Amino acid sequence: MAKVTPLEEMTLNELKEELGKRGHEAIAKTLNTKPQALAVLTGLMTTPANPEKVELPPGEVVSPTRERQDTRNWQSKAKIMEEKLKNQEKVQVFLALEGKETAGKVVERIVDGQRQVQTEGAVETVIINGYVTYIPKGVPVSVPLQIAAALGQAQTDTAQAGKEFELDRPDTEHPETPYKTVGEALQ
Repeated sequence: MAKVTPLEEMTLNELKEELGKRGHEAIAKTLNTKPQALAVLTGLMTTPANPEKVELPPGEVVSPTRERQDTRNWQSKAKIMEEKLKNQEKVQVFLALEGKETAGKVVERIVDGQRQVQTEGAVETVIINGYVTYIPKGVPVSVPLQIAAALGQAQTDTAQAGKEFELDRPDTEHPETPYKTVGEALQ
């Protein structure tokens, strides 16, 4: 009987060879790192179209090395998003102040290769794929199109929240009554 090697212990070439055996030679040729090959092979093995199961040890303990790798992957995802946002078309947005808020101010600096942000006053944050964008309120500011779209969607969601509980909503539950709104029916 042939010895079965766990996927994590296989080399990059062995993982590529396994992908080739499963009919994915073209994909195997494009992979350059072991984590890529492992992720593709594991994904192919667990999709509904291919019901093979991957045996994972019960109660797997995450090693510190794996945790650092996951952190690096997450940080690289944020870096990729940062680059994507830098290359996008910019649009002008203005976020109104609410109540006693003061105009916002954002100061960004790079210290030892790390982005540091200081905020003052009213600031709105938008997080996309781990990358945080700070938008000051009360002043016009240029932001990437994707950030503007996220801000617009958030404002739309906020405006729609609770509409079904307003007293001046149409009374659709009792169309036979002469009242046009729920508030009129309660008076």
